[in-house]
Formats: sequence, C-alpha cells, structure tokens
Amino acid sequence: MIAAVVAVALVVCLALFITSRKSANSTDDAEPNAVGVRQRIEILFDAAQKSDLDRYLDCLAEPLRSQVKEQIAANPGSLGRSEAKLNGLTFPPGVDDFDNTDTDEATVVVEKIYGETIERVRFRLTRVDGQWKIAEMRPLERLAPETKFGTPVFRVR
Repeated sequence: MIAAVVAVALVVCLALFITSRKSANSTDDAEPNAVGVRQRIEILFDAAQKSDLDRYLDCLAEPLRSQVKEQIAANPGSLGRSEAKLNGLTFPPGVDDFDNTDTDEATVVVEKIYGETIERVRFRLTRVDGQWKIAEMRPLERLAPETKFGTPVFRVR
C-alpha cells in the first residue's frame, strides 16, 4: 500500500515538473520560428554574401526595405559585392537578452570584420508581427585592427 502511494506521488511530481518546464520554456505570444536579434543580423549578412535578395529584404522593416529595394534595383549585383570580403561579425555581450524581453525595439552595435578593417555598425531592430526586423543600419566608424584577420598566432615565450 505504501509503495503504491509513493509511486503515485512520484508520477504526480514528475508530471508537474514536466508541465512547469514546458511553460517556462515557452511564452504565449512567441512564434514557433521566431528569429532572435543576433540571428536576424546574421541572416542579413549571409543573404548579402549569397546575393539572395528576397531573404535579404525579408530581414528589413519598412521603410528601410523599400529604400534598399530601390537602391539594389538601380545597381544590380551590388548586394553580393557589398559583403563579399566579410570575414565575420562580433556582437556585444547581452545581445541575446533582447529575445527574452517584452521590448519591441533593440539597438546593437556590431563589428563587421574584414581582412584589413573593422567596421562598427549600429543596428536598430523592431518587432514586426512578432519577428525582429532591421529598421536602421548606420555605419559608425572604420578601424584598422592591430593584427590583420587571418594572421597566424604563435606561442610567445
């Protein structure tokens, strides 16, 4: 009898634990395919490097989307050339914290790493229909890195 009560209590505790984990990992208004701030910016640059105009434009909010579409239409092929030499991106600490808040705007300074330079760009993102979209991209400064990207690093004694 005691073993049956203990078994039932364990099953109830396990069921409560599982349902509490599910509710803690999801929100009522979160979309199943929601893309975070970092991922939205990474998708933008991946689409630019692959000259994927539709995917690139999907990352942008209006009116920026229309402006960029007009600029690219006036200069075909510019999308692929714009980020062809990009080696990587660096994000500030805490960039993923925006995804877990109720805020509808996020501002992030990202470093675009090229072979000879680093360019800092400020991105302002807004939520559009539950998805982060880039509303503004503003270049801030270009820097020369202390060490060129790709330079081998050796152990110093």
